[in-house]
Amino acid sequence: MANCFLYGVDMTLYMKYYSLHSLTKSIKNHLDKINKEIWVTAEIADLQDRYHYYLELVQRDEDIVVARVKAVLWNDIAEQLLKKLEKAFYEVLKVGSKVLIKITIQFHEVYGLSLVIRDLDIRYTLGELEKKKQETLEKLEKERLLKKQLELTPKLVFQRIAIISSPTAAGLEDFMDQLHSNIYGYAFSTKLYPVFVQGERAAKSIIHKINSLNYNNYDCIVILRGGGSRFELDVFNDYELSKTIALCELPVITGIGHLKDESVSDIVSFKSLKTPTAVAEWLIEKVLFFESNCKNVLDKALDMVSQKLVKEKLAISQKLNEILILSKVFISNSKKDIFDKLTQSKSLALRLVDKEKNRIDYLSKTIKTLDPKNLLEKGYTYSTIQNIPISELDSISIHEKLITISDKFKISSKIEIIDKLETDRV
Repeated sequence: MANCFLYGVDMTLYMKYYSLHSLTKSIKNHLDKINKEIWVTAEIADLQDRYHYYLELVQRDEDIVVARVKAVLWNDIAEQLLKKLEKAFYEVLKVGSKVLIKITIQFHEVYGLSLVIRDLDIRYTLGELEKKKQETLEKLEKERLLKKQLELTPKLVFQRIAIISSPTAAGLEDFMDQLHSNIYGYAFSTKLYPVFVQGERAAKSIIHKINSLNYNNYDCIVILRGGGSRFELDVFNDYELSKTIALCELPVITGIGHLKDESVSDIVSFKSLKTPTAVAEWLIEKVLFFESNCKNVLDKALDMVSQKLVKEKLAISQKLNEILILSKVFISNSKKDIFDKLTQSKSLALRLVDKEKNRIDYLSKTIKTLDPKNLLEKGYTYSTIQNIPISELDSISIHEKLITISDKFKISSKIEIIDKLETDRV
């Protein structure tokens, strides 16, 4: 206890107090007495790798942080854990992971409270991943999205393929070789859309590529990964990614490469296969199945056509025989009809000829009777003025030249007197 004066008054006479150092030292002494390792569950909120690993651990209650503390993983312990857990070490030790860690409590008078990590149990983190996966499945089931892809009406064959994968994915090259070097010679059009397939950016990267595709240019989407640990493949349990696949307007085929577990993305996809090579084989078999069906349909059609041709050939032969018989009868009957018609026509033609001959004789006599020459011989004359018959003129003038024709003479005269005759009117 230290002395303290305020306005010249010794305050120790009135209250009991500690200096800050005394307090922190006292806290340290109490915590040092615990001196044992305990297991703690927490979520990694922040992580910095500076030779040693410096973490910020939190506990949340419905997204509200109810506890927060610093922690440190010394490099020598980290090396031991890396040797024991191998690649899983990095998958567990990342921001957002829920971990079960063995710790000792450390308190420093200057730097405050922190936890020193001694060990890490990945079984807890795996359990949390599985719990999260089941929650995602339940959520998608409530939204009726688990079988949404199966409601699509896909093309009969998938030959225009959009590939979403990492260019360095283990199974991508195998997929391309298997697909484009198939023994049947089937042609496939493929285009790679590069994405991250692990890490914090993976889910958003894949979602962006799926949504940015021009669906009219493709028959299906293939998502390839090529294997990995459960931690590495946990990205394919992401809710938003799984929802995007379920709602995609094109069939999505997954070949993520995990032989034991099935991710949520596998479950909601149109077709899920274990490896990229299996995806290629499935696509080839789909074309082969379609071709086989086409051949079967064609063979059946040809068989039906062949049978139909035989029947029709027989029917045509029978019809030809009937036509031949009927033709002979028709020709025989037609000959008789034609002979009768010719006889009738000949008789009719003779009558018509006689009739026309008589009409021609009558017309000849009439023409002869009406011939002006004959009229002139009977004493009639024919008069014209300027070659116009006077019977067609409306008026005649004095001194005009009049031409009069008889059977023997053509007389020219001048008109001296014109008397207009009055005709009786009825």
